[in-house]
Amino acid sequence: MIPLIKEAALQLSVGPIRDLWPLLLLPAVAALARDRLLTRPAEHGAAAAAQTVLLAAPGALALVLIAFALVDSFPPDKALRWSIAWTLAPIMGVALLSFAAVRLAGRLTGVRRLFGASAAPRPALAALGRDLGLRIREIETDEPASFVAGFLKPTAFVSRSVPDRLSEAELIAVLLHERAHARAFDTLRLLALFTLSDLRPLGGRRAMASFVAGLERRADVAAARACAPSDLAAAILRLAGAARQQALVLPVADPSHMRWRLGRLLADDEDAAPRAGLRTVLAAGVTASLLAWPAVQLALHRFYCQG
Repeated sequence: MIPLIKEAALQLSVGPIRDLWPLLLLPAVAALARDRLLTRPAEHGAAAAAQTVLLAAPGALALVLIAFALVDSFPPDKALRWSIAWTLAPIMGVALLSFAAVRLAGRLTGVRRLFGASAAPRPALAALGRDLGLRIREIETDEPASFVAGFLKPTAFVSRSVPDRLSEAELIAVLLHERAHARAFDTLRLLALFTLSDLRPLGGRRAMASFVAGLERRADVAAARACAPSDLAAAILRLAGAARQQALVLPVADPSHMRWRLGRLLADDEDAAPRAGLRTVLAAGVTASLLAWPAVQLALHRFYCQG
């Protein structure tokens, strides 16, 4: 075993690895740059769709590479470093898939428990849900909370204290916000993105937080088309102390981006919106370089080790 390790160290200290080691850092640098570029929420559909694709790209690429590693990874040849990669790649692939599967199972279990712990809404709230075309469940808690959960059938969860704390107009504004999330299947989109992100466990947290802020902002915009923005802003403030922090729950009063959302709701100047377009275009270029990198690595391998 020790001679094998010494030979591996020798192979890594001479030849193409020594000459090309700066290039090996480029994927990590590009991933960090892309995440930094995606830290501005997207308020409009085109930018939001682009951000969804860009956030999913690293995990999707990892899934493709894992599939190749499990089916047909680099064959062992005279270069010892590639023999080691051929041996370790399937093991690493199985470990990443197992990690993502465990996290996915935990999230699904948490949502199932949430449905099991809730109850049918009281008649007045049920009537509002029917009028708005929104599934509603009530939860037994003294904290005023309203959020959306569920994937194939997104559902608004409202604590029993919420109708008593909000005026009728504010309650309708909150339900309109939750309806926007449900109709857009935002929770299903988040489930897919979080599962893909588990295949690249490092990085991307700020970009995901910004993406969630964009989801909340677009739900605010959809609700404000059918209610007074001031009613929704007042309801968010009243519910501010009870935002849930679960990954696949979308609370109407998430404190992490509340101040920005309230400012946008009450702003008179639409030009004050953050401009995510240029950053998204730049992030697309960086992501394209990430997607091309496996082909570059294979070309370098063939040039140096098989040429």
